[in-house]
Amino acid sequence: MPSSNPPDAPRLSVICITPDRIETLTGLLAALRAQTIAQQLEVIIVGPPRLAASDLGELRQSFQQVACATLEWLFVNAAARAMAVGLAGAEHIVFTEDHCFPEPEWAESLLAALDAGADGVAPLMVSANSNTVVADINFLLEYAPWATAAAEHQQTHLPGHNSAYRRAFLPADPDELPAVLTLESPWLWQQAARGAHLVFEPRARSHHFNFALLGPSLPLRFHGGRIFGASRARNWPLAKRLLAALALPLIIALRWSRTLAAARQLAPKRSAKFHLLLPLVLGFDSLGEAAGYLCGIDTAALRVSALEFHRARFTAGIAVTPPFVLPAASRPATSP
Repeated sequence: MPSSNPPDAPRLSVICITPDRIETLTGLLAALRAQTIAQQLEVIIVGPPRLAASDLGELRQSFQQVACATLEWLFVNAAARAMAVGLAGAEHIVFTEDHCFPEPEWAESLLAALDAGADGVAPLMVSANSNTVVADINFLLEYAPWATAAAEHQQTHLPGHNSAYRRAFLPADPDELPAVLTLESPWLWQQAARGAHLVFEPRARSHHFNFALLGPSLPLRFHGGRIFGASRARNWPLAKRLLAALALPLIIALRWSRTLAAARQLAPKRSAKFHLLLPLVLGFDSLGEAAGYLCGIDTAALRVSALEFHRARFTAGIAVTPPFVLPAASRPATSP
């Protein structure tokens, strides 16, 4: 696909957001510096006003371009991501999280798929902390479709906040873009139905740290479910919203069945504790989804944004560091 960008433009814009300091992104930036095509990357960092005083000198030596933008009120992650899309100098964009660390071939592999004509690309998601049953459940509920290399190449949606896109594929309307980036899946389902080319690229591997504690996981799942329900039903009439909420038992049963199938694919045997906690955690997620159908998003996006960063608070003692740069003896157990 011919490029319309200047020949000296970066090939991929990597969007990073922080609620406070550049140091919050230390692990992610280390993983990005290790990319095989680091010198072809543009790194865009969005954060609060104090970020403007950060020393980016070392980063500027590691990448083709580095940009820093600030938002006066950085409460909702989607607003920061939307701002970064508007600043991107590359034709292709990839979103990141401070607790998800790509392997060195990640950017090169995503870029190859986009250059081959994909509108969006999913990386292979690896659980970086399987130290508790709760961590396994959270990972399965969020990333099971992209957790094994056997996943289908053609996709109908992609892992939220961790996928790559052609910039021209994303909504150009500045009012629509933040809503889409709050949760991409409902919008991607629509685009896939219209013929969008969404693919899975297993050579692009990214290690995701998950909530490992039950207490904090329940509000995360409820508010995340509410975001999903509200995003999915954004343009639905009231009658359709009511029917979707009344289908809550069916939603739980269907997701339970799919999650168990994915769990068996990753590990044939699961503990009794897994089978006891899965319906509880899934139930909170599904109740949130029903609340989203009935009452909209309310403050759910704000609450999830507050929980997303500084993941070490929720990993039950596992250091949130790129696992592939740790000595082998120090690496946490990972799912396949």
